[in-house]
Amino acid sequence: MVAPVLGIPVGTKQTGQRVDFRPTQFDLLIETKGYLLAWTRMSICPCTSGSPQSDQPDPNCTLCDGSGLLYFGSDTAQDLTDYTFTDLQQSILDDSGALVIRGVITNMSSKQDRIDKASNWVEGSMSLSVRAENKIGHFDRLVALDAKVVYTEHIKADGTALTKPRYPIVEMSQIRSLGTSYVLDTDYELTASGSISWLLTPPAEDTVLSLHYICHPTWIVVDHPHVARVTSRIFKTPTPTTPTGDAVDLPTQATVLYEFLL
Repeated sequence: MVAPVLGIPVGTKQTGQRVDFRPTQFDLLIETKGYLLAWTRMSICPCTSGSPQSDQPDPNCTLCDGSGLLYFGSDTAQDLTDYTFTDLQQSILDDSGALVIRGVITNMSSKQDRIDKASNWVEGSMSLSVRAENKIGHFDRLVALDAKVVYTEHIKADGTALTKPRYPIVEMSQIRSLGTSYVLDTDYELTASGSISWLLTPPAEDTVLSLHYICHPTWIVVDHPHVARVTSRIFKTPTPTTPTGDAVDLPTQATVLYEFLL
């Protein structure tokens, strides 16, 4: 086998013809212009269905609720002394054990499908770039702590004094059943964790409630178009490991979608 070709082409002078990135400038961009994100990582659950022919998750697993996915943060406390969070933001961090990172959002897209779903369906994606040290992976969850979006859902009341929506509520627009429109601070109030606390008699069990509210958007990593970005850098490298410099990690990029679209 002929040895592969490696090295600067013979007769080519490298001096004056080299371009080196400054990785810290990319990090500066992310830290100064990026979204503030609560990041939890995805791992597969150790449960299985018990069948030797399948590794499918156990639908009765109490650890992952049958999804096969576990989300976790870090056992090590993160130094966030320079950050001030609202009660709701702090609740999101405490409940999930999430880590706080920053990420730049680009390439926002939207597409509309009028025939594939039972009703008019609109979805979109966006690109998220984070620092190389923050190795985001497939199906990781990211909550944008400073951003807000509108969300609407149906909930069946369970007859208790506390109703927990899918996402913690920043601001409630409307709660109603078929026969009743509920009034904030009269019929209910919002807790510090973004749930609904009923002040009077709560709706009867199995009453269908329509909720329209504002929440912090939750995104899921669905693709890795640039899972690894590495450059060779020789500028200010006193003892390079190769003739063209040392390998340096650059920010990674992932495609994310709203969690509720998955």
